Amino acid sequence: MADPKSLLEPANPPSYYTVMVIEQHPALHSLSVEDKLQLSEELCLDALLDAQRNPALREQVQQRLQEYRDDPDSGISWDDLKGKIFSRQRVA
Repeated sequence: MADPKSLLEPANPPSYYTVMVIEQHPALHSLSVEDKLQLSEELCLDALLDAQRNPALREQVQQRLQEYRDDPDSGISWDDLKGKIFSRQRVA
């Protein structure tokens, strides 16, 4: 499976005027951290399935995967990402 970080980084970083998806679905704010992480895993898997059916998306996923393979130190593991998210929740 591809490194989740490579799937999460936007190809074109959002501008200050971009509305985040979570803002379009306010109920997502009430999810627990565990549920948010589960949802993100499910969305990544769903995106991979979409990539199999969508050549443009498949190309983007392959490009990000190749970027990660070219420079694996530029990414972090899924476990490290979850640790960072959980540590933010404990501090907040």
